[in-house]
Amino acid sequence: MHVTITPEAREFLASKGRQAIRLDAANHRSGGCAMAIAEPVIHQAAPKDPSKYHRLDAEGFPVFVSYILMPKEGEPIEIALQKVLGIRSLVVSGFDSLG
Repeated sequence: MHVTITPEAREFLASKGRQAIRLDAANHRSGGCAMAIAEPVIHQAAPKDPSKYHRLDAEGFPVFVSYILMPKEGEPIEIALQKVLGIRSLVVSGFDSLG
């Protein structure tokens, strides 16, 4: 499992004084369907209990990934900065959806 953080996302994290990222699985319901889909959610802090996470290193920046999340085979996990209507937030790619 390999993780990268884009330069723009690194600048954003530095401007907020963040020291780590935690990726958790959050359930979300799509299209009124009764099936929940686990999608990654980004938290800008280390976990309280790191034993429930893979600890990865993105060029010196710690990234904790929940054991529930499943990375796509052969693809890196990428954390990038998204800007929508002037609002900046982090997005993550490189995971399979869980049903």
